[in-house]
Amino acid sequence: MERMIQFENFRNLGFKQKEKLVLNYSLEKGKMGNLVIVVGANNSGKSNVLDGLAEFVNLRLSEKDVTTLSFEEADRHPSLTLCAKDGNDIYSYKLTDNRENNIVKYPKPKLDCETVKKEDLQILKYLLEAFKSYSMEDSFQTIKNYDKLVKTENELEIEEIDANLSNIIQTLKANAHRHGGYYSYVWDDVFNKFQNTRQFLNNGNESEETKLKKKFVDKYGIDFFPNIYKYSEKQISDNHLKTTVDRINDSAFFKSVLGIINVNVDEIRNAYNTFYNLGSKGILKDLENKINKKMKTVAKCFNDLYRIEKETYEFEIDLESDSIFFIMKRGEQSIVLDYQSTGFKWFFNLYFNLLCTNTLKAGDIVLMDEPATNLHVKGQQELRVFLKNFAIKNDITIVLATHSPFLIDMDYLDELRVVTMNNNVSCISNDFSTIDTDDPDSLKPIKEALTVANHTLYDPDKKVVFVEGITDYNYMVAFKKKFKNEDIVFLPIRGIGKYGSKEFEDKQKEISKRLIKIKKHSPILMVDGDNAGKSMKKTNNDSALTVFTLTEVKPEFKTIENLFSETDQKDLGLITKDGKYVKHSSKSSLFKSFYINTKTLSRDTEENFKLLFNHIEHL
Repeated sequence: MERMIQFENFRNLGFKQKEKLVLNYSLEKGKMGNLVIVVGANNSGKSNVLDGLAEFVNLRLSEKDVTTLSFEEADRHPSLTLCAKDGNDIYSYKLTDNRENNIVKYPKPKLDCETVKKEDLQILKYLLEAFKSYSMEDSFQTIKNYDKLVKTENELEIEEIDANLSNIIQTLKANAHRHGGYYSYVWDDVFNKFQNTRQFLNNGNESEETKLKKKFVDKYGIDFFPNIYKYSEKQISDNHLKTTVDRINDSAFFKSVLGIINVNVDEIRNAYNTFYNLGSKGILKDLENKINKKMKTVAKCFNDLYRIEKETYEFEIDLESDSIFFIMKRGEQSIVLDYQSTGFKWFFNLYFNLLCTNTLKAGDIVLMDEPATNLHVKGQQELRVFLKNFAIKNDITIVLATHSPFLIDMDYLDELRVVTMNNNVSCISNDFSTIDTDDPDSLKPIKEALTVANHTLYDPDKKVVFVEGITDYNYMVAFKKKFKNEDIVFLPIRGIGKYGSKEFEDKQKEISKRLIKIKKHSPILMVDGDNAGKSMKKTNNDSALTVFTLTEVKPEFKTIENLFSETDQKDLGLITKDGKYVKHSSKSSLFKSFYINTKTLSRDTEENFKLLFNHIEHL
């Protein structure tokens, strides 16, 4: 299983051939949570990758998405395809541009029906009026038939509006999320009601998009079209948790909080004016009680997302005579934001800058561009762990672009997507750690992308064991975690050459030299017990590279899959009906991230891997 986005002639991506970014290795609810880390040198195209994902927010492409690398007409039609593959089943939605007379025209986003019923008009009118009341009316004046939409009750005139319905919806959405805060809240709340009242008319025929969505939801329990949120980091500190009634409108934090609970700033101003005129503190106390009843909902959502069950966090607004405070408690104890852990502060920022105004659901995607640039090393490492756990627990995918080597965990190299550029054309490597035998240094593209040396990525004093590929790497790391053995670093290469080929022996000698160059002290290579593996061992009898075959551990261990019992092989889907082993990074990645902690493995499997680790420890 895989979910991905494909780029074709999108800026400098997918030029001449398609490029893909793999997002998930599972389509099942409960196993989709993933952290994807995009690395690459400056101007390699990392931002273009994130921007491509972001285009699915409004389902439209722009003039800047057209490539400047070629002016041939065939090359100047960008497209993005959201694709999910499950065996022979393929689900895809392609976002393209249409061109007439060299003018880019965007495809109108398909809706669930082509007409609007009279009862829907009231909801749409309410949506328009809600934005109008917040001085956003100018945003809608350019919409054709705007005045008719606001005033009419006549069904014939409603039909004149139908052709512009998509335009209206997209304009409202774009303006709502551009202003954020309460506008996003109104959009999400009212538009959801609007969508829920709509019926499939169109002569009883559903659009292809609707059929796709229904089929996907029925099979996997999630929406094919994810919500995609682009997060811009805004640090919140204790200084932001205090304001005055005169300056509350200048406080982005308080405007966000009040927007969540649907409290207008004018209501607070009016209460303070009455307090100043009458001198009755009870006026402020009454409003404070009203606000804090709503704040309980905010705190519950925060605790649910952060997965806090005991000693949950509580939030309150305190309206004092001359100041307004945001107060946090855990249990009975008040807490100071600046003194909390890096992980907590990052979630607090994420929640009040993004999550509080949006409802995340399984399959959704959050984009982050260069997060944690101002954090110290330990803070960046904490952040990575938090984001990984948060993504898994909430079944979402977090895609972040970074230059920081400290956001990379050597036990999770399968998270990385390396973007490289050659002659201004960007390429994406989703399986960078399985580098071709011509260059077996799996760290090379990371080091080039981040401009760091090996010792920055892992402790050189630890025992380094090279394995033949990403599948072996994922299984070995999974059991390393299970056995709590942090003294070994596993690094994948792409095979050791094709046995029997003309240049086989020379290839193995070259691979050996390069591995010794990567790890100068006591390098170890674990290989299968096949002819290629035995040849590699023989090649290095007198070299600095220690090679051992799996059959040395136990004669029946030919490949890594042999270490799993027959029962576990079937339960984990590691073997096909005709008895062939499934060697795919998706299986091993899921095992490492999900199954190693959730499935009960047989005693034979655990004992086999303990035997292997014991062998490695004594080398």
